[in-house]
Amino acid sequence: MDKVLPTVITVVVVALAVTLMILSWRARRRRDSGLSAYELPATAGDEILAADVFYVATTPHEVPHERLAVRGLAFRASARLAVTADGLRLEIPGESETFIPTSAITGADRATWAIDRGVEPHGLVVVTWTADGDDAHPSVDSYFRARYLDDTSKIIDALRSLIAGRTGSIIEREA
Repeated sequence: MDKVLPTVITVVVVALAVTLMILSWRARRRRDSGLSAYELPATAGDEILAADVFYVATTPHEVPHERLAVRGLAFRASARLAVTADGLRLEIPGESETFIPTSAITGADRATWAIDRGVEPHGLVVVTWTADGDDAHPSVDSYFRARYLDDTSKIIDALRSLIAGRTGSIIEREA
């Protein structure tokens, strides 16, 4: 009998914590329901670079501690990133292919941390882009970790060349 009360208290606390986490995630998804990447173009552009990456998160621009629940980009996962002549494509198993057109990409740089992922200095690729949305088109950052270290610079260089070819301006950040 002396173990029943602590067990009941523990079960209630765990159940309450799980319930609050579920409610919090639902609220986040509802808040971000109008945000998305873009529709895939009818034909794929020429592939400039492909790399295996670990997708970390998408956050509001320069707010790396607040995850956004963008459709197709809500959860961390291994992925295949492709930089093409028309933009960035991201294939995450179990999700629809995500596409960010060149016109929406405003920057590519390095970062050290985002949300709950910290790596060696400058170990993440951060892509700044304008999300598609119902009313507003907010600027967001998506974070990736290249599976192979050499791919980090290649991804950034490929994205910067796309941006430079379009506008001549690139957003760079201090990491």
